Amino acid sequence: MKKLLLFICCIGLSFAAVAKGEMPLISGTIKGIGNDTVFVRHVVLNNPVLKRTDTVFATKDRFSYTKKLTEPTEFTLYTNHSFLKRYNGRLFLPETRMIKLVMRPGGTVALSGVLDQSVLTYSVKGDVFNETFASRRTKNLKIKADLVKKELQIDSMAYSGVDEKIVDKMDAELQIERTKSQLTDLEYIKTNPSQDLSAYYLNAMPMDTFLIYVKLLDPSVRSGILAKGLDIQEEQLKKFKAIEDAQKKVSIGTIAPDFELKSINGNRVKLSDLKGKFVVIDFWGAWCFWCMKGVPQMKEAYAKYKDKVEFIGVDVRDTEDVWKSTVAKYELNWVHVMNLTTADVPVLYGVSGYPTKLILDPELRIVARIIGESPEFYKKLDELFK
Repeated sequence: MKKLLLFICCIGLSFAAVAKGEMPLISGTIKGIGNDTVFVRHVVLNNPVLKRTDTVFATKDRFSYTKKLTEPTEFTLYTNHSFLKRYNGRLFLPETRMIKLVMRPGGTVALSGVLDQSVLTYSVKGDVFNETFASRRTKNLKIKADLVKKELQIDSMAYSGVDEKIVDKMDAELQIERTKSQLTDLEYIKTNPSQDLSAYYLNAMPMDTFLIYVKLLDPSVRSGILAKGLDIQEEQLKKFKAIEDAQKKVSIGTIAPDFELKSINGNRVKLSDLKGKFVVIDFWGAWCFWCMKGVPQMKEAYAKYKDKVEFIGVDVRDTEDVWKSTVAKYELNWVHVMNLTTADVPVLYGVSGYPTKLILDPELRIVARIIGESPEFYKKLDELFK
């Protein structure tokens, strides 16, 4: 009954689309799916937060999906038949049994393929980008399928009590083979710097590889339809790189980097002005579960040591209203500043997890750095001020 209702709904959507004169964004005939739900997962490439999953119903291996796009969007299509089962019974959806497309505003594609017991093979017509994308996938499909088979084999061995050393060795070999399979995409990027597909492949590469090869892309690609996504990725990876570098420099025994931020009352707070006092810097946010869970103990520590230590809470990622209302609601009575500056203080300090707490001595030298809500922070305070 549920499938019948979904089928009627999809027919209604198709008639409405036809009435408006809209062509399906994606239409396909995939032998082996029969009469089944087709899941259509999509994410806007230039804004990965915008994602959702729609469903349409396939009838006798045929389906169509209509949607109006305003930005380039990645689509992943699969059915209930696409899943494999792991040894422990959990379902597993390998890339060898799904369809991947990158659709642009105004574009349409037609798919044809076969879903069998091992893989989903398909070809695409109507768009050069996706035609090339599908063709390259088909070329590497056997290698990918062998990797999936090996992954399931290792999974089975691990649950069957096979010697852990043997399983670990096979898993290490699998990771090497996966890395080798990525090299074919890297080779494509090197030899096709003027193709948008190179930009798409590059976004899936490791950080160091991305930062090197993004410079090799043709200006037409850097300013093309996937440009915004590349810019977002480059900015994020540069930030991660800066955090990694900062973590090497901002370590126990080093002088804490100076910064200046405005307090919740609008006053200027400059770290170097606090020289001569012990200082606690707490990087936190109202969105952070563990930050908020630690509030009661943090308040106890402040009440206990406020005459000996200057506490500074550095809020990260909240809106100003949320920041101020949270400080007021929980009566967090120490100094509070917000990371609203081009200096980006969490990056300056190499903060990669929240909360992160640092204890500085009167010379502003770091004596402790604790990531997460840990008893270690409170134990260290007790040791310093017995």
